Amino acid sequence: MKSFLKTASRAAAALFAVALITMGVASPAFADDVAGPITTVSITIEHDGKPTGVTYNDIKSATAAAQSGDTIKLGKGNYTLYGEKSEGLTKGKDLTFEGLGTDKTAWNIGAIVPDPANYGTEYNGDYSFDGAGTVTFRNMTMRSGSADYLGFIRANKTVLDGCVVNGKTFYWGYESAKFKNTTFNAPNGDYAIWTYSSPTMTFDSCTFNASGKVINVYTDYGAGSHDIYVNVNNCTFNSNDSKGKQALNINDSNMGSFKYIIKFKGANTVTAGRDIKTCSQLFGFGGKSTYNSGHSDVYFDDELVWTLGAMKTHSYTDGQNEDYFVDQKDCVWTQEGGDWYCTGHAKCGYCGWPIEETVKATFVDKTDCTEKGERTYTATFKHKCFEPQTMTKSLDPIGHDWGKPKYSWNQAGRRVVLHRQARLQARREPRRGGDREGLRRDHPGDLHQGRQVRLHRSLRERGLRGSEAYRRPRRSRPRLGRARVQLDQAGRRVVLHRQAHLQARRVPRREGDCKSNGRACYQVDLRCPR
Repeated sequence: MKSFLKTASRAAAALFAVALITMGVASPAFADDVAGPITTVSITIEHDGKPTGVTYNDIKSATAAAQSGDTIKLGKGNYTLYGEKSEGLTKGKDLTFEGLGTDKTAWNIGAIVPDPANYGTEYNGDYSFDGAGTVTFRNMTMRSGSADYLGFIRANKTVLDGCVVNGKTFYWGYESAKFKNTTFNAPNGDYAIWTYSSPTMTFDSCTFNASGKVINVYTDYGAGSHDIYVNVNNCTFNSNDSKGKQALNINDSNMGSFKYIIKFKGANTVTAGRDIKTCSQLFGFGGKSTYNSGHSDVYFDDELVWTLGAMKTHSYTDGQNEDYFVDQKDCVWTQEGGDWYCTGHAKCGYCGWPIEETVKATFVDKTDCTEKGERTYTATFKHKCFEPQTMTKSLDPIGHDWGKPKYSWNQAGRRVVLHRQARLQARREPRRGGDREGLRRDHPGDLHQGRQVRLHRSLRERGLRGSEAYRRPRRSRPRLGRARVQLDQAGRRVVLHRQAHLQARRVPRREGDCKSNGRACYQVDLRCPR
């Protein structure tokens, strides 16, 4: 009866393995490059870096003969210690297993076909290193499966260097696990590794190939009893499902008063699903608020960026690295002294993190001597998401900029000529068919360098007004000379030259005596009528 049950159990396991393969789910022997039976070849041992000179035909004999600190050199083939007890074999030893390369040497983690009766438990795991010290695997392919709870159970420390890991694993070193220059190939739609049993797990220059899930930062084994550290340095994550989970999917809901402490350093590149709360493809909570209970601290290059369930800085995010911000188009103008400033507001296109930028506006004036003008302010931002902003303010007429008067007397000494000039604002007008004379008759002015200068009729009618206070005969009236108009060097202002011929009157002699000649004195009033 016992034999029958044992045979039936083996048959069921084999049938289940066939079913897994039929459904496209990888078993521990799914790697095409190293599939096959356990290898029996020549195995050697190095002690303190030197060969011992003894050759072994099976891995169990070589491991039993090895001392703590020795390196066991493996040839081409497929190896495992699954099913062997660790006492007298690996327990209490620091051992290194070194292969010829990932394409030549492989190591099976657990059974070739896991027992379906043990699914959901640790009993499909590998106890062959139970109680071992530091176990190192170098230059080989580690072959696991897609079942849960696979791995090396209760080894103190594990190290993988230059390896390839095919399948999903849970159990690594119970004190620490370190992976260097290792490539992880996850089962389709499943995780490559869980941070299940290791208080400290470190990935240095590793590559992860997955489809929607990569590393599951979760445990129930040590949850609530200590902090758990995960270090990721210069790694590459290739998860081709943009709607999947982040490279590190965190669930800290059962950590009690302890935390996950996750540290990213160096150049980590990632293609994975993005968490809109963390604004990152590197880490997140899978879109589940219950997984984010405030028991995770995340660092980027020693800067704390996430704690107590919230973002502390936006500097590490995808939105910041891609400079992906959306202008909110709600700029605010403020005046400080005589200057105007504009503040633009934008938000991250992924997570909504707000930013703002304030710049001092420049301005350009469009003014006139007699009509109101305007001043246009322009704010130009440094950030590419903001468009330039403008604001216009009205200006009063600038009036005429009269120069200082000059005086000259005619030869008779009885008339005075007042020379004055006004600086006016010019405006450019299109020429109308080249009819200069007709244009002059309608709009008195002059042409200069292809520009038509318009003189305001009000100026012509007003004439000139002096600022000097002289007595003026009521009957005298100034004779205004013809106006001359010219543009200044910039071609934007008009200089109006006019002169007034005024009648001077003789006043009684104030100097001289009866015997000598005196001088006649003339006086003129320079105030002109409007």
